[in-house]
Amino acid sequence: MKNWSLFFLAFFILFPLVVAPAQQINASGEERIQKLEKLIQEQSERIQELQKKVGQVEQPTKEYTEQIVREYMNRPHAEEAASISAGYESKGFFIRNADGNLELYMSGFIQAGLGIFENHSFDNNSFYLNGVSLAFDLYLLKDWHGRIQFNFPYSDGINLWDAYIEYIGIPELNVRVGQFHVPFTIERQYDPQQGMSIWKESFMLWGHGRDRGLMFLGTFADMVEYKLSLMNGEGTQTNETDEFMMAGSVRFYPFKKSENPYSFFHLGMVRSRDDTLNGSGNINSSSLFTPWGRQLFDGVAGTDNTQGWKTGVDVGGALDMYLDPQKVSRIRVEGEYMYITWERNFAAGRQPYVDGIGFYLGMLYKYNLTPEIEGAGIFPMFKVSYATADNPHSGGPVGVDNLPGQTMWTYTFGLGYAFNKYVSANFNWVMVDIQQTDIYGGPKTHTGDPSDDTEHAWFFQLTAQW
Repeated sequence: MKNWSLFFLAFFILFPLVVAPAQQINASGEERIQKLEKLIQEQSERIQELQKKVGQVEQPTKEYTEQIVREYMNRPHAEEAASISAGYESKGFFIRNADGNLELYMSGFIQAGLGIFENHSFDNNSFYLNGVSLAFDLYLLKDWHGRIQFNFPYSDGINLWDAYIEYIGIPELNVRVGQFHVPFTIERQYDPQQGMSIWKESFMLWGHGRDRGLMFLGTFADMVEYKLSLMNGEGTQTNETDEFMMAGSVRFYPFKKSENPYSFFHLGMVRSRDDTLNGSGNINSSSLFTPWGRQLFDGVAGTDNTQGWKTGVDVGGALDMYLDPQKVSRIRVEGEYMYITWERNFAAGRQPYVDGIGFYLGMLYKYNLTPEIEGAGIFPMFKVSYATADNPHSGGPVGVDNLPGQTMWTYTFGLGYAFNKYVSANFNWVMVDIQQTDIYGGPKTHTGDPSDDTEHAWFFQLTAQW
């Protein structure tokens, strides 16, 4: 009994000590929750008030801004200014209107260099300008294109290179009229800054450079391109005879023209008639020149004419592509073969034909040492060419019916560096092996036959283009 009395006494003493704190804890937690709920409610009300104030300020500001824009656009000069943009793209500096129906591009290049020739050459050491060109391209209503290109490096004034208008609305059938490149060879259709080496191969002159006429051109399936032209055959001057020149080419682009326009197979054809009444009817049309322009064949009195039909064919191809996805390493391989025959019809009768054969093969490799600079890189190159002009069917001694033959091998070693896609430096070492008989124009030499020797020339050239 005594034990039970002690138990109840302890229970009544300890129970209030345990229950009371628990009740206090529960009461304290509920109070804190209520305070938090009240604080959240106050913050929500405050946020709603701020949103209302922002809305009241935003609406007048938006209406005010729209009103200012409407007033500005109603001014005639403002609408006109907003429709014209200008800047620079891959084609050059441009000005265009908003709908793209009128676009004007300006591009150009400057090439200046130094030529050094060995002492027994007829040529003199000299600084030179290989090209100072400015071109304007106008695109009108997206279907018409006009181009004017000038070249300035000559003392006789400004030379007009390109001047033509063409309809480009149908990819398969464009029409061009004016003065432009003759669609016959590959290398002869390059401007000076586009070639693999500083100079073009000499036999390219047989296919003309630019001429005046009419041309139909187009591309099928982005892979086959054709060009057919009827031209004066006089170069960059009006026609001096009733005769015309017919020229054309076909190119196949295995990687599609829009994606790789510099890789193709090429076939060109030309047919024209030379006449002694004009200035281009002499043997110059079938002569050989050094790559830098000195004539090697001077003709023989009474035989320096190729009056009659000229017929030629040109086959070749080009491969130009990057070797890695990062576009650091690039290779360019190019070559072509040309055969031309010239008639020699005179009042005294027909003389043996003059045949011309020429080919070249070149390779250029470019490696970008600074990939962060677009278009930069070092580029070694090598090119070899062969050209010969003769009338092998004469069978007689050199004279009225037999022209002395001429043959030339040319070897070009090059090393260049592009600082970026606009500025580059190029060095070429050119060796010309000349073989001809009794014809002025060969190299000077200390001993031996001056008509059979090898010349060396060195060229350093800077190019800036935009």
